[in-house]
Amino acid sequence: MNIVNLYTDTFCGRQNLKTGTKKTFNSCRNDSFTKSNDIAFGAKFLYKVKLKDRITKEPIQAQVFEMDFSKSDKNLLTRLLEKWKMTEYFYSIFSDYNEGRKSKYLAVALGESKSLDENNIKSLVEFQRGMIGRKKRCEVLYLQCSPEIANNPKSPIRGAGEVALFGVVKYAKKNKHSEIVLFSTNNEFYKRIGFIPEDEVCATMPCCNFSLENQDYDNFLKNVKAKYNF
Repeated sequence: MNIVNLYTDTFCGRQNLKTGTKKTFNSCRNDSFTKSNDIAFGAKFLYKVKLKDRITKEPIQAQVFEMDFSKSDKNLLTRLLEKWKMTEYFYSIFSDYNEGRKSKYLAVALGESKSLDENNIKSLVEFQRGMIGRKKRCEVLYLQCSPEIANNPKSPIRGAGEVALFGVVKYAKKNKHSEIVLFSTNNEFYKRIGFIPEDEVCATMPCCNFSLENQDYDNFLKNVKAKYNF
């Protein structure tokens, strides 16, 4: 199973041989999802959301976009590479996208213009769908916040990672996926927002599988909307 990153010092990640990334846990890796060719893409604005100002607690207008493989989106990510090159997992997202990996790519961006601007993107999430027996499920591959947010307890903006996950849960609910799975070391964060560790032993280990089952989707969505006032 591939790995997700929210804050760069607390998540495992797939080793990137092109950049020599060392933050891996080989004993925990087990890539079980294959490339999918039947996911529909379209570069489009999806819906409005809100983030939160860390100091004032006031809501900040934001939007969720789904990226496609158009020339404009490829150029946008190429420009973003220079700005985000010091983040832990943007290059992995960029590589998957550039190589045409048939994942879903969502972006959370500030503003209300309904057009995606690389200067306003605050988080990116890559996820895929797969099958366990006859059940559909989503696997979160990578979640990366922008450089001023990632690994920064004094970031002026709160919620970029959690709202990106909101997009994944919303997608999973709409498409009747039985669960969302991810693999991370930020155990307390995921337990706090409602994801369930594989077991109590796993929850005490550096690496742990987490999941959110379909019966918990509505509660997760409701809690995020209430927390960030949208």
